[in-house]
Amino acid sequence: MKVAKFYQDGVKEGYFRIADKGEYLSTPFGAGLLAMNVGSMVGESHVKKAVDGRYEYGATVRPDVKNIQQGTDIYMFNSATPEQQTKDSYTCHT
Repeated sequence: MKVAKFYQDGVKEGYFRIADKGEYLSTPFGAGLLAMNVGSMVGESHVKKAVDGRYEYGATVRPDVKNIQQGTDIYMFNSATPEQQTKDSYTCHT
């Protein structure tokens, strides 16, 4: 719960960004609007295309003690009813 709250607060306060308007974060990262992009290894080809040789970037593994969530990771709380779990899971993928 602490990690989810940390991430939510970071988005609200503007020091984390989430993909919106149908774009992936590789686009603003490539434009130099982000200092860091957390993504999967599959997204690296999109980062390379977005950067287009304008600057050097690198990749590393993410920490394994505390992580920010991305990609297909979801949060599910044990207080949700089965109907809420099904609805929320479906809503995230439409």
